[in-house]
Amino acid sequence: MICTRTERSIPAWKWCMSMAQQCTNSKPFMPIHALFITHGLHHNNYAVSQLLNFCAFNNSGDLSYASLLFSQLSSPNSTNTRLLYVVLVACSGGLSPLELEGKKVHCWLMKNGLAFANAHVQTALVRFYSESKLLDDARKMFDDIALTACAKVGALEQGKWIHNYVSKMNLLTSDTFLGTQLVEMYAKCGCIDIAVELFEGIPKRNNFSWRAMIGGFAAHGYAKKAIECLERMQIEDGIKPDKVVILEVLAACTHAGLTRQGQLLLNNMESLYGISPEHGHYSCVVDLFCRSGQFHEALEVINCMPMTPGASVWGALLNGCRVHNYLILVEFAVKNLLEIEDGNEAETNSCLVQLSNVYLSAKKGDDARRVRKMIGDRGLKKSLGCSSINIDGKVNEFVALIHLVK
Repeated sequence: MICTRTERSIPAWKWCMSMAQQCTNSKPFMPIHALFITHGLHHNNYAVSQLLNFCAFNNSGDLSYASLLFSQLSSPNSTNTRLLYVVLVACSGGLSPLELEGKKVHCWLMKNGLAFANAHVQTALVRFYSESKLLDDARKMFDDIALTACAKVGALEQGKWIHNYVSKMNLLTSDTFLGTQLVEMYAKCGCIDIAVELFEGIPKRNNFSWRAMIGGFAAHGYAKKAIECLERMQIEDGIKPDKVVILEVLAACTHAGLTRQGQLLLNNMESLYGISPEHGHYSCVVDLFCRSGQFHEALEVINCMPMTPGASVWGALLNGCRVHNYLILVEFAVKNLLEIEDGNEAETNSCLVQLSNVYLSAKKGDDARRVRKMIGDRGLKKSLGCSSINIDGKVNEFVALIHLVK
């Protein structure tokens, strides 16, 4: 029945999977997964999340199958990483056959820049290594979590304390990864000079080290230095850029408005580095052109994509056109965003609110009220804007139009 369907809609697949989830192992899911690949659904976040959900909550805790699913994802989202957290916890407990698979998942997360994107995953990795009696690995992960937290909230003093501690323990001379985390922490806390100094002293720099430095240059507006790193990392360390490094450089071009350099990098990344552009790379270049008001070029990038544009691409077009009040393209981007099957409630709400605001700016009150009514009918609620500031070591949060809340 599944194979003969001409209309491969997500609800139909959801029904089939809900039937298969009554089973107690992953065997019934294999043919469904094969059909996903055949019909091009293996990159659909919704579909893969259902498979990961099975891996997370069935009794067998099939980490091997979960790592296979993750390796086929082109752009994992927060739902995927949360489910991986559950899988890791379910599979921990010192079972030696799972240790290798757990390390494979950790390496895959590192390679795709996700190992530090989710606190739950980091905690799960600490627990996994601890219960597998790999205490050195667990301690390293724990130290990295602390530095990641400092970078995220701008806790410079606490980050300096960790830096002093690891220096006294003489860990920086042998731990490339720890040095990389310090580079990222100082860059995100505004100390780019210290970050550069630490970066130059890292032993055996790897792709992650260069990612951190390029990301720091991008955040501080040093786009040309970020671009230079593409050549430096090959000459100095013999390392080819990976897809995340390319993404960081494209982000630097976007912040600096370097349209020519950004487009050249996108067009040549496959021939120069053997990396096929993905949705994130196209999104950066679309954003780059939109910020410069070059909407025709942005549309040309979208039209030339070898895959169907995803939510990130249409979102980049929407944000860029909203800034310039380009109403026709805003409507076009919103229409495509709403048609994407794996779009979530927050994304739907955001694009409708932006459309309403553009209508108001264009003095089209009737259209703005129509969209607001649509938001109300859908039962959507707007999330309040929230900012934070660190004062004397204490993080204070502020919500838009509301006084201090924490």
